[in-house]
Amino acid sequence: MKKYAETLVVLKLANNKIKTLAELDHLKDLKNLKSLDLADNEVTKVEGYEEKVWDMLEGLDILDNHNRDGESKYTEDDDDDYGSDLEGDSNELGEVVPRGPAFIDDEYGDEGFEGGEDDELDDFDDEEKQNFDGKDANKRAKN
Repeated sequence: MKKYAETLVVLKLANNKIKTLAELDHLKDLKNLKSLDLADNEVTKVEGYEEKVWDMLEGLDILDNHNRDGESKYTEDDDDDYGSDLEGDSNELGEVVPRGPAFIDDEYGDEGFEGGEDDELDDFDDEEKQNFDGKDANKRAKN
């Protein structure tokens, strides 16, 4: 923790097993910490939790997506900090745009994931696909 004490600004510890305020004492060393997310931890149920954390971390601006006045400071960008959103992003029309390889159903009736491993099989009939050996594909790719 000491290694990051000078540079850590945002710390997201939501959905962990933090039970007591004493477990947060080491966060005092994080002098530049501006945003801390402890949502869905048992410690958030401790009486006076918010006030005690605000007092403990004087430089903190955001606690559990709220400022010191209790105003929500949650943004859609906060989702990205936890990793990918499996449902994808929304476009300007509010439609969900999937991430990753796109599922295709082309004009020839072929279905699959664009760019997936089975794309090289599209030139074979069903029987040839069943007997397909990946080593043959590697030989063909080298030629």
